This record gives sequence, structure tokens and C-alpha cells, in this order.
Amino acid sequence: MDKDAFRADLISRRDREPHRSAKSLALLKGLGTLPEYHRAHRLLTYVGVRSEVETIPLIREAFTAGRPVVVPVVEGRQLGWMVLRDLSILVPGRFGVLEPRHGHIASEDRTVPTGGDLLLVPGVGFDRAGRRLGYGGGYYDRVLTEWPQLDHVALGFECQMVDTLPTTEADRSVRCLQTETDCYRWDEDQETGEHSAR
Repeated sequence: MDKDAFRADLISRRDREPHRSAKSLALLKGLGTLPEYHRAHRLLTYVGVRSEVETIPLIREAFTAGRPVVVPVVEGRQLGWMVLRDLSILVPGRFGVLEPRHGHIASEDRTVPTGGDLLLVPGVGFDRAGRRLGYGGGYYDRVLTEWPQLDHVALGFECQMVDTLPTTEADRSVRCLQTETDCYRWDEDQETGEHSAR
């Protein structure tokens, strides 16, 4: 199958996955045990929509703990980033992604990723080598390319795992994937860019 066929199949598989809310909570509980989560000063997280892993409980937990939350805003072909202080300002934006309502982005809340952040990465599918398939816009591939040393954890359900995915040179693999049942880690070979499981 080509990438579009894989994408359609994986989204359909995720849409049919039962008990997604309970599995999201189990996944977030696993995320909370990771060293990347504990050492992060801020969480850079997408806001889950449709059948994605639900991240609202994580955002609420961060608010309660006083941990800053930063969310992406689609700006042309790039993602901008802003500190989120209130869930009520989120509305569907481009592609149906929840982001702050136009006019509610204060200049002082605009920010960029830093070394103390943890980036949570969405995805349509993942494979056994750490390759990731997104929605096709390349937004997170560009983020992972621009900030390669940024701690990141991809979030996905076990049903989104396949043996291998078709990729191109522009596709970025992930170093860590948290699912509802397990945490997968890969080491990147700096010379080849290949990922190996550990």
C-alpha cells in the first residue's frame, strides 16, 4: 500500500477502536511514569480531536499542577506555539485541529520550544522501527527537524502499530512511543538516521 492507503486504513482502524477514552487514560498514566515527562518544565501538546488519543485530561492535570502548557497553532505551512491558559478559548481551526480562537492569542503568550520542554507528537500510524505516519501536511516532521534535540514522545494506540510504514526522506522517525499498554523506544544512529529498538 502507498502512504495514502496506509493513512486511510489506519484512521479507519483507530476510528473503530473500542474504549478509546479508557485507553487514553491508561496511555496518559504510562506517560506520567516516563523520565521525559518528569524532567519537562513545559508540555508542548496537541489537543486530541476525533479518534486521536485524548489529551484534555493531561492538560487539566498540568493546569492543576501549575505546569505550563503550550499548544500548536497552524500558521501557513508551519506550527506556531502559544501558552494555553484556558481550555474555553479552543475552537476548531484549520483541519479541525483545536487551537486558540482568533483574537485570543496574546503576544506575550507566543513562544518557541526550548530545551526544557516535552513535545507530545500525534500520528496516524507507527511501525516497529519508530517510523511515524502523520496526516500528510508534514507539520510535525518540520518541528522534529527544526528541534532535533527536543525531548519528544509520540502518543498512539496499539491498533496504530504496523510492522513497517512507507516513508520518504522528509519523514521523521520518533524516539519514543507511548501506547495504552507499552512504551517503545528507539535509538537513532547519528550516521545513518536509522532507528533501532531497545
